[in-house]
Amino acid sequence: MRHFEPNTDGWHGQHREFVLVGPPGTGKTRAILDAWLVPAFCADVDVRQVLACSFTKAAAGTMRERLAEAIDRSADELKRVCSTIHSEALRIVKMTRRVSVWDGKNARKVKSKAKCAAAGDEDDIEMRWETLDTPQSDLRKEAERCWGLARNLRIDIERTASGIGHAVDRLASAGKFRTQEIVAEILAIENEKRDRHQVDFTDMLTIALGEPAPMRELLVVDEAQDLSPLQVALVRHWAENAERLVWVADPDQAIFAFAGADGQYLTTLLRDGVEHAALLQSWRVPGVAHAWARRVILQNRDREDAAYLPTAEDGRAIQVKRPEEALGVIAQTPGTWFVLSRICADLSPYAGALAAEGEPFLHERGSSPWGQRGKPRVESDALLGLHDLVVSGRTTKGRAKRVIDALPAVPKLVFFAGKKLAALDAHKAFVGDAVTRAQMSAWGVMLDWSERGVFEGLDAIEREHREIGAWAKKYAAQRLIVERHGWDALEREPRITLTSIHASKGLERDHCVVISGPQWVLQRHPGEIAEERRILYVALTRCRRTLVLHRTEQDTLWRVGL
Repeated sequence: MRHFEPNTDGWHGQHREFVLVGPPGTGKTRAILDAWLVPAFCADVDVRQVLACSFTKAAAGTMRERLAEAIDRSADELKRVCSTIHSEALRIVKMTRRVSVWDGKNARKVKSKAKCAAAGDEDDIEMRWETLDTPQSDLRKEAERCWGLARNLRIDIERTASGIGHAVDRLASAGKFRTQEIVAEILAIENEKRDRHQVDFTDMLTIALGEPAPMRELLVVDEAQDLSPLQVALVRHWAENAERLVWVADPDQAIFAFAGADGQYLTTLLRDGVEHAALLQSWRVPGVAHAWARRVILQNRDREDAAYLPTAEDGRAIQVKRPEEALGVIAQTPGTWFVLSRICADLSPYAGALAAEGEPFLHERGSSPWGQRGKPRVESDALLGLHDLVVSGRTTKGRAKRVIDALPAVPKLVFFAGKKLAALDAHKAFVGDAVTRAQMSAWGVMLDWSERGVFEGLDAIEREHREIGAWAKKYAAQRLIVERHGWDALEREPRITLTSIHASKGLERDHCVVISGPQWVLQRHPGEIAEERRILYVALTRCRRTLVLHRTEQDTLWRVGL
């Protein structure tokens, strides 16, 4: 596979369709900008004639921000240029239909116009994609899983109870619900959407597939290995009216096959002779991690190899057998860390130990002082707001709201009875981006209690009102962090992130712990074993310096790939 040179393979080249293979850390986003997006804008192409789309908001946002910097434009101006596939599909759908976005969590509530109009209509698509991995315990979620997967796989479904039942049976759901129950819930969901003129995330794609494709000079699809057959069909439809189509992907990082992703589609394109090239120099993966990752992925035979080079740094590799050993390495090694696992249950010992030590960390799939990915840091922001008010008598508007929302409303207590009124008074009193202690009105008593310090104030509240003792205890992690590291520690982003391997794809850290547990199952279909190797490959290539392999007692990682 030849080396890709952006300066000579620009968007204005001779080939209408092109595949760029980008192994880990080789700079796919930079290549997209240098070879296609920036030259397109330098050639004065209409902004509406260019679309660089991706599966996730994070990837699309990164392209948008870097392009805005490169061409000296506002990122807001480029929302139509760098977007997710779902956002673009929804935009096309809304041009001809008056619909809003259906939310399975609040299906029986009408979603507000403000929420429907927000740019976050496709929030957490990648996280919803991951939920297709295993059956769900809630009937509605299981129905959403089966129905979404069936449509993304483009199973030929007759929209009747029997037709949907056949599709559900084909997915071999091993959950606790009978097929008839799932089918009934799917039909109920479809009726709710129809009555409310709403569409779900898969509807956006299927409806857009039936609408005329916009005319475009350039269509770029990033992270293309994660697309389902339905998404591939939609991209192909859009490409019918595009002068140039560019696929950017790494088939070796296709790790969502369980959810319908069709990474093999790109391998077929490469073998069919579509013009292609690869980025062959990684700027992230050090030598030792590169060697192990290559050893893993080369065991998958049905692939097209892109033999990329590691960085000049060898890095280091450490093997441990207990979380304590890995945590010791983390404590002694400055820089940012990933702790990665195939399943989130294996992250619990790390979360417990870090919380007990008062070490700031983010748990993207569980509880932590920094909450979860995409969710606000409610407790920490409330404490920081209260601390600001105690120390200086002034805090930001957002933190003031957290202070108001933090204390529980207990109507029988006079102190808490005025909570809603106090919140209203505080909102009315906001001036600019800050709010003062005086403007907090009814919270004066609480602030007086806190003159000796934030946590002393919490202790006073707990002593005087035992009914809410559990509320004060939920700040235990933050209290310990402040004692060990000071208030500034609540301001900074933590250097340690606990997350799943799937959620880490596309991201990187200085150092990485990869947990090997019993989830690496061997007795599977060969295609599933190949995907397990790709998952391990992704995990091994997230670090820039140090790779720590945590081998549990039931370790099978080595047998899967090493």
